[in-house]
Amino acid sequence: MEQHSGISGKTDGDEYLDTEKPLAQLMFDDSVDRSDSSTEQWNESNFDFWNRIAGPVADRVRDRIDVWCSNYPSDKFARFKKEACNPKNDFHAYFYELFWHEFWRLRGVNPCVEVALTGGSVPEFLLPFKEGKCVFEATVCYDETNNPSGKKKRFDQVCDRLNRLDCNCVIDIHRFKEKTKDNPQPKRIAASIEKQLTAFIRCDSSQQELSYMDERVEIKYTAHRCDRADGQRITRILPARWMQNRPEEALKKQLRDKSNQHDVGDSSYLIAADAQGAWLRDDNVWTKALFGDTETNEETVHRKRNGFFGSESGPKRQHVSGVIRTCLDPTNVARAELCLFHNPFCHNPFAPEYWPMRQIMLVDGNVNITPAKESLSAVMELPGDWPGGGLFDHVR
Repeated sequence: MEQHSGISGKTDGDEYLDTEKPLAQLMFDDSVDRSDSSTEQWNESNFDFWNRIAGPVADRVRDRIDVWCSNYPSDKFARFKKEACNPKNDFHAYFYELFWHEFWRLRGVNPCVEVALTGGSVPEFLLPFKEGKCVFEATVCYDETNNPSGKKKRFDQVCDRLNRLDCNCVIDIHRFKEKTKDNPQPKRIAASIEKQLTAFIRCDSSQQELSYMDERVEIKYTAHRCDRADGQRITRILPARWMQNRPEEALKKQLRDKSNQHDVGDSSYLIAADAQGAWLRDDNVWTKALFGDTETNEETVHRKRNGFFGSESGPKRQHVSGVIRTCLDPTNVARAELCLFHNPFCHNPFAPEYWPMRQIMLVDGNVNITPAKESLSAVMELPGDWPGGGLFDHVR
């Protein structure tokens, strides 16, 4: 593989797993019975879902993740796998780390894993470039506040009752608002929602926005039709969102927490943030969160100081070179959009020529967009239509 211009290549001491090893020794266990094609259940861990979901698309996803695992440093992989497979952990966060390890490896950079910085903190990777090193951190961001444990318990009781309904529907709950301190009544809620779903199935639409409300709780959800050729029932309950009025505030808080973890010295510092939430897929939310709100004075555009990067008159977090926005899942790694927001006030900028995807810079208060030089499929060495369809196409 030809190395990217300006990149130093493999570092001494890096050892990688043999790609010829059986896949069962990597992330997933092929001895698992994979006859279940149902969607992810509300109480199922993300790893358990990917380990058992049947179908050709899921097989391709598992195989690709295992290839990525084979390129991960062998002396670090056992602990990485143990943590990734733990149902108490978020498997998506470990998938996200694997993606970035492979992304930079394919760019000709061999990420150094678990390298302690000054102060003892350990980022995801240290990226070696000819001109200097880059500290790279990956995190998953949500457009919601933390769910109070009591509310989550009551919400889980409602989901448990809904999960017993005999309906060929996917139920995406996007609002669960408690109106009083009295506990919701799951049996009563499920009976009412079952009537709504029965009426929905009889109509011609493929999805419909529905709601339930009583004196104790308000629920808004989207019902999706899921007709299955094998006759099995599909039920999926997605977590409710306790949305903030301004999702950019939730984003800034999560980025602040992440940015304060490391003393990067004279290295550049990139934070890759994966947007898990509909509101965080909006460019305007990221622009406001990172660069601040706009204000116009005598036909000149200025940015307020309320952005993550601050302003020219009041710069903040100058040790952070930029933030990469993604919205990844294991099925879109060949076509997702990656965008690097450069910090205009940082001490150690990240060289734009090292980044092949979309970039955004702030110039005189205005957003300047540079389109991607390469497609993500080309960078990841995958066909543009990979993995070749939807997870559940084979059962429709």
